[in-house]
Amino acid sequence: RYGRSSEKLRADQFELLTRAEQSAAAPERQLQEPPAPPPPQSPKPRAKRGGRMVLPKDLPRKRIVVEPSEQDLVAAFGNGPRVFLGNDIRDALEYVPAHLLVLEYVYPKYTSPVAEPGVVMAPREGLPIEGGIPGPALLANVTVEKFLWHMPLHRLCKKYLAMGVNIPKSTLCNWIAHSASLLLTLYILLKNQTLADHLVSTDDTPVNV
Repeated sequence: RYGRSSEKLRADQFELLTRAEQSAAAPERQLQEPPAPPPPQSPKPRAKRGGRMVLPKDLPRKRIVVEPSEQDLVAAFGNGPRVFLGNDIRDALEYVPAHLLVLEYVYPKYTSPVAEPGVVMAPREGLPIEGGIPGPALLANVTVEKFLWHMPLHRLCKKYLAMGVNIPKSTLCNWIAHSASLLLTLYILLKNQTLADHLVSTDDTPVNV
């Protein structure tokens, strides 16, 4: 005889059937039971609304005093005495368009009819480019527009033309070359200071022009 011929079930087989029934009934109980309430959450802080922009204190200011008309004052108070209470101040941020101007340097010359012949005048103001007409602020603007804001020179020519002066592109190229020579001393100083450090970081982000 190689096995049991009896069809009676053992006790451990009843335990397996019970476990199977419990496993099959578990999803039904989960569907019938209501879901547990979510844990209470602390209230989220209310986002602050954007307030009025604070203007820098060092911005140039132009004071504009707007007095009430005499007609309004007479209508409100008649011809009687008026007492100043204070000012109601409102700020408005405005844009002043850039413009070009000519600095005309005048050097008065003096001489004396009784002294030895000669002429006295103040020394001439030096310009960044000897014999040129651009001032230091104009050269700085050309350099910043070209290398900081990545403006092509042909567009910069149109910008200055809109201001009333036709500056050829070749002239702007010469001005940039002279500006580079003037900044050579500063370049060498910054280069030595940068290479003196043990770690140098660079920004390899491409700039499409």
